[in-house]
Amino acid sequence: MASFLPNTDVVTTFDLVDEETFDIIDPASATYDVYDEEGTQITINGAVTVTGGEEKLSVTVPAVDNSLAGETEGARTVVLYVTATTGATYTLTKTYLLIRFAFLQVPADSGMTLPQSMLLSDKMAQSVLEAWTDSEDGKKTAALREAWTRLSRIPFLPWRDFEEIPDSATVAIREGNFSLNTLSVDEWASLPKTFKDSLKRAQLIEAAVILDGDPTWDRRQDGLISKTVGESSEMFSSKKAAFSTISPKSRREISPYIRRQVRLGRA
Repeated sequence: MASFLPNTDVVTTFDLVDEETFDIIDPASATYDVYDEEGTQITINGAVTVTGGEEKLSVTVPAVDNSLAGETEGARTVVLYVTATTGATYTLTKTYLLIRFAFLQVPADSGMTLPQSMLLSDKMAQSVLEAWTDSEDGKKTAALREAWTRLSRIPFLPWRDFEEIPDSATVAIREGNFSLNTLSVDEWASLPKTFKDSLKRAQLIEAAVILDGDPTWDRRQDGLISKTVGESSEMFSSKKAAFSTISPKSRREISPYIRRQVRLGRA
């Protein structure tokens, strides 16, 4: 989906083709409305110049209608109403995003900023990060956010058994009762460097998995226990597969820090 900077004019171009029948629309007149991401109407009956015989019509949404009022992101949907020379009416829609540049916030959004992730990727095996290397910055940022969300669902103990826990650590962090993306900046800073370094590596690998996919892991999550290539056959377990929040590739990086939960119950 196309994205633009807030507070700028945005030109949206429509192909004059019926989206259901694929018939060509010969326009006689047209107007447009604009809505924000919540469905609030911003522009009503905007004027569109039609001379006749056009194959495309363009709508320019002015900068004032693309302001975000302090937010860092939003969306606009342009609804174009076309009356054809035959008298038939058509409604065409297009949505675009408005994104203000901002660094990922650590630790709320990510364990590192995008530039920091690029520095880290330079130090890691590129065979692991091929999809990451080939992706554009916007997709990398989205993948880092998603990877951080996945990691934030895992209970961690930031110190290994042989490491001493500092007195400054809060009770919640000592006991592993926290989520990464809810830590304060000071709490994040108090965590041991070895733990944070492992998290960053896991996040980067998980971001690459998100961008490229991990078919083997996905199939195992579906319960696949056997696959035959010749005369293609697959066998799935009748038991529900143990769900893993992150891929095995990422889990290897942080396994020493994952808090094991043991639940006791009556036999």
